[in-house]
Amino acid sequence: MPDSPAPPTLASRILAPFADPVLGTLVIATLISRVGRGIFLTVTVLYFTFIIGLPAHEVALILALASAAGVVSSFAGGWLADRVSARRLLVWLSAADGVGLIVYVFAGDFASALVIAVCVGAIEQAANATRAAIIARAFTGERRVGARAVLRTVTNLSIAVGSGIGALALVIGTAEAYRAMIVGAGVAYLLAVTQLVRLPGSVDAPRAALAAPVTTATGSTDAVASARAERIALRAHSPGATAGTSC
Repeated sequence: MPDSPAPPTLASRILAPFADPVLGTLVIATLISRVGRGIFLTVTVLYFTFIIGLPAHEVALILALASAAGVVSSFAGGWLADRVSARRLLVWLSAADGVGLIVYVFAGDFASALVIAVCVGAIEQAANATRAAIIARAFTGERRVGARAVLRTVTNLSIAVGSGIGALALVIGTAEAYRAMIVGAGVAYLLAVTQLVRLPGSVDAPRAALAAPVTTATGSTDAVASARAERIALRAHSPGATAGTSC
């Protein structure tokens, strides 16, 4: 009887995602940026409360409005990712996200913290939607499921590591320690951008062919019907129409 192939080793399973240029790039970028996310999630509420001096109800309002902004911006991010270069869009959004986190150190009252949090929350979710569109476009079937599972695992591990690093600010307990951690979180996002620029152009949506103008019986162009046909063509062009939009 022929020998059965040896099962893959643990090392080969860990290194397997890096064989794909898109997944390997996303794994490294996620590994770096989500460490920053873990740091930020650990210190943000305490920073608002103990360093800026905001009462609990104002902190809750800031977080709620930032989340609401993220819900709206996620639709905008997915929409833009189907119409412009998703690769460039993700790079710019991730860079803006990192800068936004760093700007938190300049928040000194409720109004400034609210503006920064809403902007960062919107940018973060728009970037997530763009990343989901890239995954939907770059992978199909079981490969998409596997890619999402790998990225989710990397995300959870990185956030756990970042949370441990962020806990150092709690141990030290000074305003400078909290601000240093927040700046470090932003820098992690900016470092991840150096990996995202390596994404290949294949993750961008192909240019949509415009629908032919709709003419009437007299030969004139029906503007309303033509616009409707173009919207239908754009929806069919979106990978979310057939492949899902979340990771």
